[in-house]
Amino acid sequence: MTQQQRQACERDKQQNEPSQKAIAQQQQRACERDEQQNEPKEQLNENNQRSIAQQQQHIHKQETQETVPNSRSIAQQARRNREKSEYERTKNISNIPNKRSIAQQARRKQEQ
Repeated sequence: MTQQQRQACERDKQQNEPSQKAIAQQQQRACERDEQQNEPKEQLNENNQRSIAQQQQHIHKQETQETVPNSRSIAQQARRNREKSEYERTKNISNIPNKRSIAQQARRKQEQ
C-alpha cells in the first residue's frame, strides 16, 4: 500500500466514524422512542384486562341474581302466597251459607 492509499484509507475511516456515531445515536433514539410508545400500550393492556375482569364479575353477579332469588323476592313471594290463600279462604267462606242465613231464608219462604 502506498502512502497515498494509506492516507485515503485513514481519511475514509475518519469520515465514516461520525456517520457510524450518528447511526448509533439514531438507533438509540429510535429504541427510546419505541419504548415510550410501548409504555402506553402496556398501560392500556392492563386497563383492558382490568375492565374485562370487572365486566366478567358484573356478568357473574347478574347471573347469580337471576338464578338465585334474594331474600327480598322470597319474602315478597311468601307474602303474595299468604294473601292469595287468605283471599281464597274468605271467598270460600262467604259462598257457604251459615246456619243463621239458612234459618232466615227458611222464614222468608214461609212468610211468602
